[in-house]
Amino acid sequence: MSESIKKSTVSDSIDKQVTNATKSKYVAQSDDSELMKAREDSKHEKITLDEVIEMRQQVEILIDAVNKRKRKCKEIENEGKYLQDYIGSLVQSDTLKR
Repeated sequence: MSESIKKSTVSDSIDKQVTNATKSKYVAQSDDSELMKAREDSKHEKITLDEVIEMRQQVEILIDAVNKRKRKCKEIENEGKYLQDYIGSLVQSDTLKR
């Protein structure tokens, strides 16, 4: 009887080892697939980050262009006011001479 218990215990032990090895294999495969997925996500995030950086640079270029045009517009407005004042003073001086 003792011999059959030992055989049973050895058999159970082997079954447990096989089961654990199988589980370890699946866990390792699962870990590998999770790592691969994480790497793919990381690559996707990297591409997305690069795209965001590029878009931000484009936005900064557009903002600079808008600010330059605003300054130019302000300069033209100031020149227009100066010319209006100058013409107004010429008209007044010509009117006074008559």
